[in-house]
Amino acid sequence: MDFIIEKFLDFYPNISKYALKLFDELPISEFYRKEIVNYYMKCLNYNIEGGKYMRGITLVEVAYKCWNNGDKILWDEVLTAGWCIEILQAFFLVGDDIMDGGEIRRGKVCWYISQGLSMGLNDSFCLYIMSELLMKNALKSYSMDTLARIMDLLHRCIFYTILGQHLDTSPLCLKSTENLDERYFAMIQMKTSYYSIYLPICIGLLLANSTSGIPLEVEHFSRIIGEYLQIENDFLDYFGNNEKTGNDIEQGKLTWLLCKAMQDPLLRDDIVENYGRNAELIKKIYQKLNMESIFEEYKLETKNKVSSILEKLENKNLRKALRCIAIRIFSYHDQKCTSL
Repeated sequence: MDFIIEKFLDFYPNISKYALKLFDELPISEFYRKEIVNYYMKCLNYNIEGGKYMRGITLVEVAYKCWNNGDKILWDEVLTAGWCIEILQAFFLVGDDIMDGGEIRRGKVCWYISQGLSMGLNDSFCLYIMSELLMKNALKSYSMDTLARIMDLLHRCIFYTILGQHLDTSPLCLKSTENLDERYFAMIQMKTSYYSIYLPICIGLLLANSTSGIPLEVEHFSRIIGEYLQIENDFLDYFGNNEKTGNDIEQGKLTWLLCKAMQDPLLRDDIVENYGRNAELIKKIYQKLNMESIFEEYKLETKNKVSSILEKLENKNLRKALRCIAIRIFSYHDQKCTSL
């Protein structure tokens, strides 16, 4: 197992311990405090377990490879910060499942279904606050300036993600197709690129006290990799082997597959008439267009773009970190990807 991944996973019991401390001084009786603690520790574990932990591992990878903050890396602080990003991810996923009417998440019944809609919504807020409180508690050894920069970055990326989610959940009108691609890429940049890639990289650099600051290439890298993550997710919704296959079509979602299919003028009218209504017909259109080959071409182009960005990066340690991150992301569903 990858050293960083192993280090990250082994640290989770500490996160449970730190999370428990958040409930130590509630102004209520011990009886009700225990009820709350038991419930929210169950909520935390249920919604954290089973993910790829890409965001948290990305943060740790960058901090480890770019460390310039004393002789020894502050593992406790860095690993806690990484897990805080994963708790933030859990907050977004619980909310996303509520908005989309999801049923299964990571092989389990969605949290809001098991607990009820109102409880699920409230619990998502609790996960968000827990991530922020744990982050602040973990980084007390850092300067107020560094902590302020991290919290500002965190809030800005959350804000962008909420706006991206708005674009994702807003009603889709296919009769006006002029700006379909533009809307799609605006949506995924706001919804995915900033909090999934840019945020953990930047926090990792700030924790490492990297003297080079945050190079412009980091934003370019984050945008390209964020786009890839969402496009791959769209692709796997139909072509993957998971329990949610085809949901995007049934829900009338704006996806990469839809954008590509709408580029064919001969098929456009059929898509407009049937998208969100007749999933089987849309699936046949996707098969006819050989979307698998189109996706493979896109993936190769993306790898080349990432390689080009990394070559321009002057910070060698950051370049190594981002290369590891990119390879890890490309290899999730492609074990043949071992280099860039």
